[in-house]
Amino acid sequence: NVSWALAKLLLLHAPLLSEIAALSIRKADGFDPQGLANLAWAFATLQHEHTPLFDCIGDALARDPSRWQPQNLANLLWASAKLLVVHTQLQDAVAEETIATVHNWNQQGLANVTWAFAKFGCVQHRRFFERVSVTVIQKISTFSPQNTVNIAWAYSKLNFAKADLMRAVAADVVAKARDFSPQHCSNTAWAFANAGLLDERMMLSLA
Repeated sequence: NVSWALAKLLLLHAPLLSEIAALSIRKADGFDPQGLANLAWAFATLQHEHTPLFDCIGDALARDPSRWQPQNLANLLWASAKLLVVHTQLQDAVAEETIATVHNWNQQGLANVTWAFAKFGCVQHRRFFERVSVTVIQKISTFSPQNTVNIAWAYSKLNFAKADLMRAVAADVVAKARDFSPQHCSNTAWAFANAGLLDERMMLSLA
């Protein structure tokens, strides 16, 4: 709770965070998945890297990923990616659990976990991206501009941007273009250009 409060206030106190990390590692068995995910989120928000803590949390997840709700999985992987703390077993467990439970994920969780895998450059998790793309196409009308952009960026960055997904993205952009910021427009244009795709109607809507 202390680390969460510091993160909400954007107060970086490195010695205190190090003490919190050491104590959390010793008492990790007493944390539930939400507590561990919140702890990781707080450290990432404050940009305070502590690899032993993330290794401990990753080990806890890998032991029983079925205990973790989609939001907690997404928050943990997002935090790991934000700090570029690599834990292979964590990544594998999140990928498999997402594939199994993708119908339970909301737009924010899908966008965050997809962004995180792309940030890590996880091309080995193609099956994850293929399964998630089906759900994204079905649900994309509920996505916020930021989440739509994150999806497009992630798939394009790893060269997984298939035509059916990007058509759905383009249609969503056209429908919500007035809500897109200049940064959203720039990132969307990059994603399509990097994928070698052109959607004139979408580009006109962003102009």
